[in-house]
Amino acid sequence: MAELNLAEWETADPATHPVLSDRSLTTIQQRTAAERWRFAMRIEETRSGLRIRAKQHVGVVQLGDLRICIRPKLPVATLWPLLAYGLGLDAVPERPPVDFAWTGDMPELLAAMLLAEAQGLQRGGLAHGYTPQEEWLETPRGRIDMGVLARSLPLSRAALPCAHHVFSSDILCNQVVAAGLRLALKWVASPQLRSALHAAASHWQLHCKPVTLSPSVLAAADRGRSRLLQRYTPAHTLVRALVERSGPADDLGSGSERLPGALWNMAALFERAVARYLSEHLPPPWVVDTQHRLRRLYTVTKGKHAHNASVPRPDLVVRSGSRPAAVLDTKYRDLSTTSLPPSMLYQMSVYSLAFGGDRPIPAVVLYAVPSGARDDVRINLHVEHGLDRTILLRAVPLDDLVASLGTGEEPEEALRWLHGPSEAA
Repeated sequence: MAELNLAEWETADPATHPVLSDRSLTTIQQRTAAERWRFAMRIEETRSGLRIRAKQHVGVVQLGDLRICIRPKLPVATLWPLLAYGLGLDAVPERPPVDFAWTGDMPELLAAMLLAEAQGLQRGGLAHGYTPQEEWLETPRGRIDMGVLARSLPLSRAALPCAHHVFSSDILCNQVVAAGLRLALKWVASPQLRSALHAAASHWQLHCKPVTLSPSVLAAADRGRSRLLQRYTPAHTLVRALVERSGPADDLGSGSERLPGALWNMAALFERAVARYLSEHLPPPWVVDTQHRLRRLYTVTKGKHAHNASVPRPDLVVRSGSRPAAVLDTKYRDLSTTSLPPSMLYQMSVYSLAFGGDRPIPAVVLYAVPSGARDDVRINLHVEHGLDRTILLRAVPLDDLVASLGTGEEPEEALRWLHGPSEAA
């Protein structure tokens, strides 16, 4: 099994990575997989082999006998709490529960988090509940099913069909965790972590039967979590993260060719972490709207119905009372070392103009950097016969974000993201 290791936004070709030499997309399944994964990576055929360009998605993709690993640029000390915070988790251990050599694979990190949650649930005792059961019993329990009894006459055994409830741990909240542990095993390569996951999965399967994970099953588990089952929320959140990022179906066509993959969007994780941080820590009267839709920005006044007007959607709009104070967009790209793409500049210009009027508000790009402070970049948008607008590029050091959690300094840091260092001070 050949393996290709890439970092975010890295490009590999046969000249830099010999493992790609003389390779091509030889089967329909491989071509289909390359097309389905185009949102996360670009796979091209050249005369000498394959060229692969990674984007902001990290994880693992299997392309025939080639395992493609796209790894995050953040160290585990930063990524572990950032991932937990972005997923909405609170009580997550400070370090993985198993001492394994983390190679940078995102599935391994999520699997280690799920393992920690599963072990915590085991220590606290698995939840029990009443589950309906129908069976033939020599000693009747519950309700005798008269319909089944009538259809079975004359009886050939000394038993009656009974419908009753059994108090056991074989309930949905446990079944989801057990299935999640088995799913995590699919993507983990570390021997130490695989061993711990296998032991945990075996333990859980002693107490509950397997369940097939699907969006409907996860939704049912969410609906069924009562106040007594809230401790299962972190584990179910991690299982959902594993299921929803599984990408294309394992079997993309007939035959035995399987092309599994699991990729996670680091830009979405960064956006969720920033949105949660500002929502939780901006002091009153500031409030944060996420994914605010500018429905009335464009209107089609003439033309066919197919030409619908676009609805821009800023990541965050911060308001003071009912008045917008800033419009923010998150970018998982170090804009201090790369130029600002024109598309981003035009995007922020539209946001700034949309919230104009007699008091224009700044349009702020919050971009991620691994560590270290960066100076703000201020761009003035000159409006002819109108008020000028301001576009700000402001860095968010991820190590500072993680270090500030639980220190009491969160409001000051949140105000810095909003106003800059001088106003926040």
